[in-house]
Amino acid sequence: AGATITPAAERELGWYRLVPTPEAISDPLFAHLPEQGLTVFQWHGESFSLPESATLLAFCEKVPHQAFRIGSSQYGLQFHVEITKETIGKWLDAGESERNHLGEKGIADMLAATPLHLTAMQDFCRHICNAWLNLTK
Repeated sequence: AGATITPAAERELGWYRLVPTPEAISDPLFAHLPEQGLTVFQWHGESFSLPESATLLAFCEKVPHQAFRIGSSQYGLQFHVEITKETIGKWLDAGESERNHLGEKGIADMLAATPLHLTAMQDFCRHICNAWLNLTK
């Protein structure tokens, strides 16, 4: 969509608070995002400029462009609402760079936070998937 992808100032690996923008209130997918935010799973070291025609819908403190919409039904997400506990384990097993970056304490903190946030994030995932499918009917 014409955006530029760059290294993030700081890697986001683990659980981070996603906050809606004022534009999210009227968005079919993101109107359900709680005003105080929702903790979601991140696994990236990149960021991107916002495409010129995009509407920013959600941000995080460290990497601000997290969710956007272009037109009425094209969405871009920086975070991983599709994640499961098993997938986190597989990504940790395969991600040497990420394991090294997190260290033992970071990995332990991430795994300890997973049961605290996973269910709410998966509920949000179901909501946005169903809302998007309704847009495409």
